Amino acid sequence: MGFVSETISSETPKAERKAILKSYDRGEIQALMNPMLLTEGWDSQICGCVGLLRPSSHKSTMIQMIGRGLRKVDPKRYPGVIKTNCKVLDFGISLLNHGNLEAKINLQFDKEFKTETKIKKCPMCNSEMPQQARTCPLCGYEFQSMAEDDGQDFYELKEFEMIEIDILSNSPFRWISIFVSDKVLIASGFNSWVAVISADNENWFAIGNGNKKSLEILTVANKIGAISSADDYMRQHETSASSKKAAKWQNEPISIKQKNILVRMGYQNTQFSKIEAAAHMTFRFNQKRIERLLKL
Repeated sequence: MGFVSETISSETPKAERKAILKSYDRGEIQALMNPMLLTEGWDSQICGCVGLLRPSSHKSTMIQMIGRGLRKVDPKRYPGVIKTNCKVLDFGISLLNHGNLEAKINLQFDKEFKTETKIKKCPMCNSEMPQQARTCPLCGYEFQSMAEDDGQDFYELKEFEMIEIDILSNSPFRWISIFVSDKVLIASGFNSWVAVISADNENWFAIGNGNKKSLEILTVANKIGAISSADDYMRQHETSASSKKAAKWQNEPISIKQKNILVRMGYQNTQFSKIEAAAHMTFRFNQKRIERLLKL
């Protein structure tokens, strides 16, 4: 199978440039080179790898460039396309110079906006670099990282866990795990409900059902991306008043009606709050529809 690449610049005729960008968006071109042309504003959801070929003097510019690959895939627009991450290949050591992408940054005035960056020294050449650097850019020394038993990087796992906790804790909706494995998460309101589901713990499906419409796949991404899409969907379909009303359920005990329904569904343990019971009922009532949608 061939590998197709193209280059566009400010000198590329407008019609030719438009045709090349459309070909890339259709997947006919795998690599697209550009000098400062697609740094901001360009949107192609299938972009899953960003190569930085020059140093970036401003962190805001670096974030804008990397942002071209951080778009979530709309399954309606790109059927069959699954994107769970974006690889960033930094050949200009911008990431080492500017540090963690999660650090607060003023995108317009980053010259005046300073954050404290933790640094460390290379034991071989004594050069300084950000704490998160894994390889010295000068001598190539590789720092040893802490690893879990399964070989995954400890720091990456902790970072993903913290991002997930942050999203869930800042959500106005209560997310309920249906199984111990945490592979099915449900959030429900008065006008809508969502599910975040994975069969392999790698590809996560966000499913939404709002205003009694048919189920729809919101995105297929990693767990964080799926939860974010589902949470956005709920915010679009629920009013402030309904969100507050649903929040009151968190501490209310299960109703007799809910308990009877769950018993009929085969539940032996019904020690739930009202909102937990609602989430379990939502999943059980829609389980077959979900399985058909995902072809499980």
